[in-house]
This record gives sequence, C-alpha cells and structure tokens, in this order.
Amino acid sequence: MLRKVSGFHAATFIIVAVILWLTLAPHPVGDRRIFLFPGADKIVHGIMFFTLAASYCAEEYILGRLTRIKVWCAAAATMMFGAMTEVLQDRMHIGRSFEWADILADTTGALSAALLALYFIYKSRSSN
Repeated sequence: MLRKVSGFHAATFIIVAVILWLTLAPHPVGDRRIFLFPGADKIVHGIMFFTLAASYCAEEYILGRLTRIKVWCAAAATMMFGAMTEVLQDRMHIGRSFEWADILADTTGALSAALLALYFIYKSRSSN
C-alpha cells in the first residue's frame, strides 16, 4: 500500500516524467520504427493522460483526501498539461508537431479518469 503519511505523490511525479520524455524527446524510443494501426498514437495519448489523472486521484483517495473538487482540478490540470506538451512540441523544433487530435485524446483520458474517480467517491460514500 502507498505511504499513508506523506502528501508527496511519487507515482504521479514519475508518470509526469515519463510523459514528458515520451512527448518531448525527439526520438523517445530510439531509431526503432514501431508500426501500429492508424490512430494508435491517439489511444496511447488517452492512456497516458488517463493514467496521470487516475494516479493523482488514487493517491489522494488512499490518503483519504479525495474530493470532487480535487477530481475536477486534477482533470483540468491534466488537460492543460496535455495541451502544453503539444504547444512545446511545436515550439521546440524537435521534429514533433502540434496536433489537436492529441489534445482531444489527452482530454478524453483525463475526463475518463475523473469519471472513474467520482464513481469511487460515490461508492465509498454510499457504502458508509
């Protein structure tokens, strides 16, 4: 079980670092070509940002501090983080490009995590 005393979100911090590497490194998987079906990168974006928002909410839930407001703030912050990485990809001139579809996938992932977290809040309150 995660540490129940500390307010530091270790898993969330690690996920942020991984997302930054995967979205802002010129060649995050090296020179290997990964052949997937068209649109697979959008699914990956959704999963990454779902994981980020869900991780924060899960850590707050375990610490007993998760509220509806924190869920929506986490979702909003995650969506803004996704948009920021897209802008940085364009501005850093690293061979990556800005895509609205990536922002939509990031937003979908973050909102899906928020809905799941709200479900857990509802279930924990209704069982008490």
